[in-house]
Amino acid sequence: ENKEVTYGEDAPAFTVSYTQGDFAYGENENTIEFTDDTPDYVCTYEKGAEKGSVREYDIEVSGLSSRNYTFVYTKGTLTVTKRAIEVTISDDESVYGESVDLYALAKVTSSIILADGDTLKDVVLFVTYNAEGSSQEIKNAGTYYIAGKANEESAGKNYEITFKASYQVPSVGGVAAKYTVKQKEVSIKFTVPQGDDGLFNGAQKSVSATITSGIVGGDDIKIIPYYEGIDGTEYAKTDVAPTDAGSYGVTFTADDSNYTAASFSTTLTITPCTVEIIWLEQEFTYNGTVQTVTASYAPWVNGEKVTDSEQFISLAVSVRSYNGAGAQKFKNAGTYVF
Repeated sequence: ENKEVTYGEDAPAFTVSYTQGDFAYGENENTIEFTDDTPDYVCTYEKGAEKGSVREYDIEVSGLSSRNYTFVYTKGTLTVTKRAIEVTISDDESVYGESVDLYALAKVTSSIILADGDTLKDVVLFVTYNAEGSSQEIKNAGTYYIAGKANEESAGKNYEITFKASYQVPSVGGVAAKYTVKQKEVSIKFTVPQGDDGLFNGAQKSVSATITSGIVGGDDIKIIPYYEGIDGTEYAKTDVAPTDAGSYGVTFTADDSNYTAASFSTTLTITPCTVEIIWLEQEFTYNGTVQTVTASYAPWVNGEKVTDSEQFISLAVSVRSYNGAGAQKFKNAGTYVF
């Protein structure tokens, strides 16, 4: 007789049936005289993927004998059906550079478990997608989705698998687990201009930064400082180093999106330079016009006077009379302090 069994289970007990019309004189299998009434069965099915995969197997029968009858045997069929299981894939995360074991995220959560000898790797394959739904290996920092499918090239063809996960992802075509690769944090050492190096001189003041640890493998990355005005200094955030005197907050960004230096920051202060004004004693003869007073001046940078001072300052002279009167122009005769 035909039989059915679920993949991974023991073969059922085999049985035979008889065509009742073939017996004589109203006899049947229960009334005839057998000389051997125990059938012999041969079937190549054995539970397990090697000899028990989902398909049909012949059941051969022989061995019956009777004084009054001979027996003609018709083989039966053993049909092996797929084993239904549920596999749950969990969300997880790692840091760029760490190994990713997808099979550690999945487990069979149904009451029916894997057949003896099978492993999850034999049964399930994983497909990983980026956030846009395109197939992509989990490697760089970012968000990924993990979907499962039966491993049809191995024992997976013997299973009917229902996958469970946290997300329904239309671009993936079903449920998927979310996997996040976080940026690798690097340690850096930075140098901020100090002392005379921090004095305004018309040149950019840059903070230099080097990585001291945290690089994965042979990656070649650089750290870029970003400057933004603070404490009243107006300067929009940019990677262009400032030139003007003021206070600047400095943060650091890696030029590779797999890395971050966000935990590091510092402050850059560009100090105004000191300008020496040299007033000249001057004398004019009254002529009814306003006289022009002149002075020489030079900023001090790195301990030295800078002779080309026009790029730094312009003089606005406010004068008052020597006897303390209010501000006035150099026109009338008299002595002035300026």
